[in-house]
Amino acid sequence: MKVYKICDVKIAIDTNKEIDFLKGFEDVSPFDLKVDFIADKVLLENRIREVLSNYLPHHNGFLLHSAGLLIDDMAFLLCGGTGSGKTHFVRLYEELSMGDEIMGVRKIGDKFWAYSTPFGGEFPAKNNIKAEIEKVIILQKNKRPEKLKKDKALWEILKNVIIFKNDKITSQKLLDILKEFIEVVDVYEGTPFVIP
Repeated sequence: MKVYKICDVKIAIDTNKEIDFLKGFEDVSPFDLKVDFIADKVLLENRIREVLSNYLPHHNGFLLHSAGLLIDDMAFLLCGGTGSGKTHFVRLYEELSMGDEIMGVRKIGDKFWAYSTPFGGEFPAKNNIKAEIEKVIILQKNKRPEKLKKDKALWEILKNVIIFKNDKITSQKLLDILKEFIEVVDVYEGTPFVIP
């Protein structure tokens, strides 16, 4: 059995084989979750993503469809759909990249932290990176960044959350943590011409 740590969650996978896309995320027992090994990389990645997305709302977190940049030990998350520019910014600032597809977010104490994940994209993270979140930018082409009001920020973040389970308890816990998130982290919309 191999154990990997993603978003401070230890996930055991029932295999003795090396899993390439999880290199840099290795850890030791005990573990929080167990996933059966699937030989197909895409299916295994999707299964881990599914299990983690359902686990995190019950443990003060969520998965966010976003890129992450690490600047002065702080995380800047760039959200948006396909073609919004997440990978473009990571390509421009590759040395600052935490990943360009999916970031983990967790509340620890009174702060929210971003976690690199090994999931997909052109620039998946090669190891565990964790940093306090400075701000989130919802990418909108040709628009000067402006801070969103709380209700609009909640809606924009919610559109980028990755969740597989649709039960009442998980949905409520997710909504609760997102409401806390927008109270603590500033959310902007626009094009960051220069990343601070």
